[in-house]
Amino acid sequence: MAALLVFKVLATTASAGTGTVGGIFTPTLFVGAAIGVLFASLVEHLAPTLHAPTFTYVVVGMGAFLAATSRAPLMAILMVFEMTLSYDIVLPLLLCVVAGYYISGAFSPRSMYAVTAKNNELWKARNQTRNLKVKAILNEGAQTVPASATLEEVLQTFREQIVKFVYVIDENGLLVKIVALRDLNRAQAAGTLDANLLARDLPGHTLPLLHPYDNLTVALEAFLNHPGERLPVVESQACPRLLGYISKSQVLAHLKLYL
Repeated sequence: MAALLVFKVLATTASAGTGTVGGIFTPTLFVGAAIGVLFASLVEHLAPTLHAPTFTYVVVGMGAFLAATSRAPLMAILMVFEMTLSYDIVLPLLLCVVAGYYISGAFSPRSMYAVTAKNNELWKARNQTRNLKVKAILNEGAQTVPASATLEEVLQTFREQIVKFVYVIDENGLLVKIVALRDLNRAQAAGTLDANLLARDLPGHTLPLLHPYDNLTVALEAFLNHPGERLPVVESQACPRLLGYISKSQVLAHLKLYL
C-alpha cells in the first residue's frame, strides 16, 4: 500500500504539473484512503485496544485530503457523511478536515483546482505564443525614403521622425538598403559625405531582416544580435519588399510567459 501511495502521488504530480490529461479529485480520495489504511495499521500495531474499524480511517482520510486540496471543508464533510451515513465518524471527520484545511492553507492559500486551472491557462498561452508569427505583431509605417531622395531629404526625415534608421526603398517597395543616422554623422565629421549623393548611394547599415512567418523565438535571436529597439520585416529573402517593423518590447511582452 505504501509503494502504491508513493507511485500514485508521483503520477498525479507529473500529470498535474505538466498539463497532461488527468484529474485531482479521484487521486485526492485515493491518497487520503491509502494514508487512512496505513494509519489504521499503525494504530493497530501500537495500540490494539484503541483500534477502530479500518473503514473509519479510510473515509476520514479521504475527507481530510479532499478538504486540504479543494479548500472546501464543508463540502468534504457533507460528501463523506452522505457516502457513509454514519454518525460515528462525524467527530473524527470534523477534526481531521479542519486540521487538513489549515495545514494546507499554511503552505498555499489556493486550492489544487485553482493551481491546476492556472497551469492549464499558462500552458495554453505558451502554446499560442510558441506558434505566434512575426506577422501577428507587425507594425506598419516604417520610416522610409525613396532611393532617389537627396541627402538633405534623408537628413530631414531623421530630424522630423527622430529615428535611428531609415529604410531606402525603390519604386516597387523593395528594400534597397538601411541608412543609420550614426553612419551619416560619422561620414559628415570625417568630411567624406558628398552633399550630392542620393539615398541609394549613401553608406548602408546591416540589420537582421525578419520575415512575416518567422516565429518569435527567431525574432528574439535577431534582437540579441542587434542593440536597437526595432527590426524591419520584409516579405522574403528573394523578394525583400518592406512590410513594416517589429519592436523588441513587443517580442519580450509575448515571450514573458516563458520566464
